[in-house]
Amino acid sequence: MKRFLSLFLALVIATSAVECPVQAANVPGIDAAVSKKNVLKLLNTYDKDGARLVKYGFSHGYAIEDMMMDKYLSQGEPVIEGLDTVVHEEDHMYSTYTDIYDQNNATKVRFYIGKGKDVVVPYTNVFRTREIVKSVPKRCRGVQSTRFDEYVMDSRVGTLASDWRGIYGLLNEFSAYSWGMNNNVKMFAYHDSFDDNYHTWEWFLRNGESNRLAYAEFKYYILQYMIYAKKYHPDVYKELLKNKKLMSAYAATEKNFAKSVKAYKGERDQIAEKIRANGYVVDYSNEVIIIRDATGNLVGYVGFLNDDTKPLTKELSKKKYKNMHKIMLKARK
Repeated sequence: MKRFLSLFLALVIATSAVECPVQAANVPGIDAAVSKKNVLKLLNTYDKDGARLVKYGFSHGYAIEDMMMDKYLSQGEPVIEGLDTVVHEEDHMYSTYTDIYDQNNATKVRFYIGKGKDVVVPYTNVFRTREIVKSVPKRCRGVQSTRFDEYVMDSRVGTLASDWRGIYGLLNEFSAYSWGMNNNVKMFAYHDSFDDNYHTWEWFLRNGESNRLAYAEFKYYILQYMIYAKKYHPDVYKELLKNKKLMSAYAATEKNFAKSVKAYKGERDQIAEKIRANGYVVDYSNEVIIIRDATGNLVGYVGFLNDDTKPLTKELSKKKYKNMHKIMLKARK
């Protein structure tokens, strides 16, 4: 599933003569074309977890190479544009492993939790995710994001696992976006090696903002599903809590994702400082980066996805969501 990339971002800054970090040897340049070779070189150098996921897909003949070239990355665009999407999609393939060709009769799903470790989770009874739509306030349904419509409301007759697999499908997406965010963070050093040409930060920020929002979205959907289940489907709720593997997979995924989001925000702050170091005037807040030249002329700006992120973050700070998160963490033990 192509993850959401709805972010208006313009960043047009001239190159400077500032000394740059040394680029790792034998990796593709910033404008290198999409290819299996270039994808693997970048991942092997900067993102070991992403490399593990992608290599698994390539070695098991899931035709992901063709999808990567033709569907998930725009034709004619550099490989760096959609590298996190490749990792995201390969995580989906990794999670379904031997059940990939028999999704309807699958009995379990595998979640990658990092450093070569998995949690294999048995399926239990669920209800369709679309049932929780009526319990989701409009403020939490997205302004720029279309993920609520796609993954929760799902008007396409239940074609997405995030609907018909219930919480298991939601967690599968949470995991995929998590590893996409992790890839984004890991690739900071690669982008930094080209920091004399600031157009190279565009995809880092674009993808980072999209994945940052996904953390709040899918954490909210999962907790809301559990809260709804407790009230309207108590038998399903009890089964879910008894599934210690499910609770463990949620705990590990949420922890990894939160860590990556925190790292990304720190890296985003560094980018503002790097722009300033090259002689530009930068107004930076939690809403936007505005860049001007020495004479005050507008050069570019980056808007963040806070119209969607803030309402979800505020919602997740409420007691009922915090309590459900704690209940799920406790249930894994």
